[in-house]
Amino acid sequence: MSVVGDSIFAGTDEGIYRAKVDDLVITGVKENIEENIHYLYAFPPYPTPGNSQISFHLYWGLLDDIENDEINVYNILGEKVAGKDKFSISKNSLYDGYITWDCSDVSLGTYLIQIKNWNYSIIVKAIVLK
Repeated sequence: MSVVGDSIFAGTDEGIYRAKVDDLVITGVKENIEENIHYLYAFPPYPTPGNSQISFHLYWGLLDDIENDEINVYNILGEKVAGKDKFSISKNSLYDGYITWDCSDVSLGTYLIQIKNWNYSIIVKAIVLK
């Protein structure tokens, strides 16, 4: 959306539309609405490979508390090797923070860290080298 002079322009998949700003009528304004945004995004883990702990930066939904979500680690055969008790969470804000896995008691290999947050799930690949 863009305003140029006394016109407002809006682009959609069907084309570009223009209206005069004076012709627009505002029927109401709602303030302080908190959106219910749910998403998961993880940056690559570090160090790669790790030997005693592996961390990554994670973004989660605004209204969720990541500490209530499910976090598990699986080996490449799909066997669960660690649960949430092997993780620490350091929050930066209500919706992001650093997740650290204590991988000191697993052997070298490739592991998949699965985080389930509401109806979303994300997998972070981690490599352990001892």
